Amino acid sequence: MKITFKRSVKIVAVLFVLMFIAGCATSEKYRAILNQWHGHSIDEFTQMWGYPDKTLKLENDQTAYVYSDKEIVSTPLTQMPSNITTVKNGDKTTVISTPGTIVGGQTYSLSCTTWVVFNNKTKQIINTTFRGNNCVAY
Repeated sequence: MKITFKRSVKIVAVLFVLMFIAGCATSEKYRAILNQWHGHSIDEFTQMWGYPDKTLKLENDQTAYVYSDKEIVSTPLTQMPSNITTVKNGDKTTVISTPGTIVGGQTYSLSCTTWVVFNNKTKQIINTTFRGNNCVAY
């Protein structure tokens, strides 16, 4: 399949829009969502988030639910079109061919681990924390 200049501009535009939309997701927004759960019941939390991947028994009659998310994503490999320029100087004509560039093809590992700590007696969430390069929300 030959990629024309028009098509390559469309591909680049779509990639730009996707990057812009992804840029709206932030870890600060993720933190704000988790903070809203402080003081709420762990049962309410599990109704929304589901059951944890792991449970840790802590001191002071506390438990931490651990939620882990990992994924591998790849950007599509795209070849930009080559460029041919003709330069005429008097009776001499020079053709300059610039090869097309290949963009994309990168693979990224994304992960997020979230800990939700609650009191075993009251079942109230007392702390939340997270770590990873994909702990984001819109």
